[in-house]
Amino acid sequence: MTTIGLLRMDDLPEHALHVRGDYPDLYAELFAAEDVALVDIPVHRGDGPASLDDADVWVFTGSRHSVYDDVPWIADALALVGEVLDAERPAVGVCFGHQL
Repeated sequence: MTTIGLLRMDDLPEHALHVRGDYPDLYAELFAAEDVALVDIPVHRGDGPASLDDADVWVFTGSRHSVYDDVPWIADALALVGEVLDAERPAVGVCFGHQL
């Protein structure tokens, strides 16, 4: 089984949740046919992985924010991207996550 660390950079807006749910729901549906476990880490709420060994691959999600916004957790998210890349861990950035 592959573990995917979902580094969540936002919650989806309330008005959109009825479509498919929030980010963890979307990614669970995306990978439903695969042998994966998702670990949801809400970076935008100040959380981070205890260890980069907690997942086999890291996914940085989208956000309603810009990477240039003056939001305190964005600096932490950017530092986390650096840690993942420095450790040469597999990672994917989606939209905002890619901009980081």
